Amino acid sequence: MIILDEQNLTGCRLLGEVRGTSQDLDDDASYPERLMAARNNLRDETSRLGGNTVMIKHASNTARYGRYEVPEIDKMIIFTGHAYSCK
Repeated sequence: MIILDEQNLTGCRLLGEVRGTSQDLDDDASYPERLMAARNNLRDETSRLGGNTVMIKHASNTARYGRYEVPEIDKMIIFTGHAYSCK
């Protein structure tokens, strides 16, 4: 499960910080494809720690400055968060 804000995490154990990126995609990948890749990567990292829940703490996009793409900059979405094991 992915959560975006501090919810009731009673019964959950913090496992550590995780990071998910879309860096493995080609530059031609669409924004939704990058978003899904970063999200899936974040879930995979949480699972590797034995977790089933991740709370996203920060999201960033290196491809945009405001609303405009910057040429010659890698287009990457990055999520960082905390992985939890919840009952």
